[in-house]
Amino acid sequence: MYRDERLIESPRIFSEQIPLPQKLFRKIGSRTASIVRIVNEHSLSEKTGGGRPDYWEMVFWWTRKPLAGARFVIAASLLPQNVDVKKLAKALRLLDEKLPHNLNPDLRLLEDQEAIDRIKKAKLLDPFAGFGSIPLEAIRLGVREVVAVELLPTAYVFLKAVLEYLTKYGKLKTTVPHEEAKKLESLIDWQTLKKKGLAR
Repeated sequence: MYRDERLIESPRIFSEQIPLPQKLFRKIGSRTASIVRIVNEHSLSEKTGGGRPDYWEMVFWWTRKPLAGARFVIAASLLPQNVDVKKLAKALRLLDEKLPHNLNPDLRLLEDQEAIDRIKKAKLLDPFAGFGSIPLEAIRLGVREVVAVELLPTAYVFLKAVLEYLTKYGKLKTTVPHEEAKKLESLIDWQTLKKKGLAR
């Protein structure tokens, strides 16, 4: 692992050893040891079977970062040091029964408009976005501008699906008129599909 005088190992954030700048570590490490433990538990459950987000099952990606860890590090980087740690944990949905990746963060629980504004006005660039955990959580936190860059073609396609298509088509519901549905149904050869086991 790369070592530098200015970098230290994080306390298993993202459930692996990742160097963090000392300023950020002081900010999140000294007063929030219990939250870091909770983030690590959620991150571990995301990386191992059973707790993964649904879209992670599209393809196995070696370096995919857990969403709980990404959410926590982004928030800890943007918020002031005097933020209430318990309120932060509630706002990031770390204390809920469900896993955090199933829930959107609720920054109103911070009860600190200045802290919320810092996040809403922030910009985030991820130059090696991979599968998009960091940009996705930045969007979910409400960061004003998020830019994700990826050169690997496969990762780019999945990044586009995770970030762009969800925001563009996620809430889109299309209904087909009854006449059109009947026309489509008449074009389908149900008997052949049933014989091949593709229809019931």
